[in-house]
Amino acid sequence: MSNISTFFPKRLQGTALGLNAGLGNFGVTTMQVVIPLVMTVGLLGAFGGEPMTLVKDSGWILGKIAAGTPTWIQNAGFAWVFSLVPLSILCWFGMNNLKTVSPATGSAIVAFAKITYLYTLAFVPAIFMLYLYLPPAHGPGRC
Repeated sequence: MSNISTFFPKRLQGTALGLNAGLGNFGVTTMQVVIPLVMTVGLLGAFGGEPMTLVKDSGWILGKIAAGTPTWIQNAGFAWVFSLVPLSILCWFGMNNLKTVSPATGSAIVAFAKITYLYTLAFVPAIFMLYLYLPPAHGPGRC
């Protein structure tokens, strides 16, 4: 998402960011529905391996999966492979319209100082708030 401003003109950056975030969330939601489904099916046969037995009832968006159901847990990973391999091939051949971007890198010392400053801005208040949030230590060795 940080590179969108490089590849889109100002008037389209908001649309591009929205589409990127929306499609990313759509992918996560889709997998939350698809993965429990493919785990209850011997998707790859002998290549996929042996099933495990589900110990407790499991919920799913379209109902319950009863305890004792054979479950191919390895299919959770294969579900990603089946969706990502075709998409990566499409990207390899279809995303060749990006211009080459070469930013001015600047000085390494200035970059280090800036990063250190920003981390200080983040960590000092966080440490202070953690001190306020946590209770005082009580126990052996403490007075």
